[in-house]
Amino acid sequence: MVLTAMVMLGVMVSALPAAIQPNQAFTWGINNQKAITLEEGQIITEAVLTFHNFRSDVVNTTVVQEISRSSFRGGGGTTTTIVTTPNYDSLKIYLLDNPRYGFSALAGQQTSDPFEGIGCPLNNGVYEGSNLVFRLGQTHDPYSYFAQLYGSASRVPLSNGQAVDLSSALLEFLDYAGTGISVGFGFWPGQVGYYYDDISLQLTVQSYQGAYSVSTLEYHITDDMTPDRNPTDTTIPEQKAYTLTIQSANGTVVCSPAKTTYAHGETVTLTATANAGYAFAGWSGDASGTASSV
Repeated sequence: MVLTAMVMLGVMVSALPAAIQPNQAFTWGINNQKAITLEEGQIITEAVLTFHNFRSDVVNTTVVQEISRSSFRGGGGTTTTIVTTPNYDSLKIYLLDNPRYGFSALAGQQTSDPFEGIGCPLNNGVYEGSNLVFRLGQTHDPYSYFAQLYGSASRVPLSNGQAVDLSSALLEFLDYAGTGISVGFGFWPGQVGYYYDDISLQLTVQSYQGAYSVSTLEYHITDDMTPDRNPTDTTIPEQKAYTLTIQSANGTVVCSPAKTTYAHGETVTLTATANAGYAFAGWSGDASGTASSV
């Protein structure tokens, strides 16, 4: 369930590391209302996540041999160069809806990927120069929920007469940025340590109405994402309420606590009881597993 899963986003710590240590997951949440401000008739057409000066505990080694031209005539020789690049096979990155503001670690250490099945995985990272780069515009799953939802509407005509095809990952990012309180990423390193000088997100913004314009918005993990509030304002910001829909057959499901709506991050326990002559088969949808209680 989304409500239960989102509570795993953990507790913010005060120290900002320059590393993602083994078995330590992180989230980065960008305040939509504070940071992502678009003019009317504008749309985000690309989002690029970058690890600057990326390093890893594990490296790939490539042996490059160069044969000089003179060696073909009986002279010269062969030059051997060993090239090492960071290995990032263990690093899993997910697009998340409503993560905690700012860059923070989950409480404690994790023994398995806490984001699997929750967010859109970004698995097309490219090592460029000394940076590791993920482009949401190049992450597309034609069978994903958002690709199926938007269909041909994912092709957006721009004011300059051209058009852009929005990938499934970019459509998901736009949905989270437009409807949630935050949008961001989950980082799971597995059992490998990764290091960086900075992590940034750059958004490309173009016009689909009015005079054509193109601009960029850039964010860094050190940016302050806390909501803007008047120091004398003691009112509590309105929190988004969530509803829970349960469907069952040949049995009953008890929800605890039983409420009409739930707050963001609130834990909900579901317990299934099969009718006489039936056995509980398992959960589907946003809940998973075969235990009768989740």
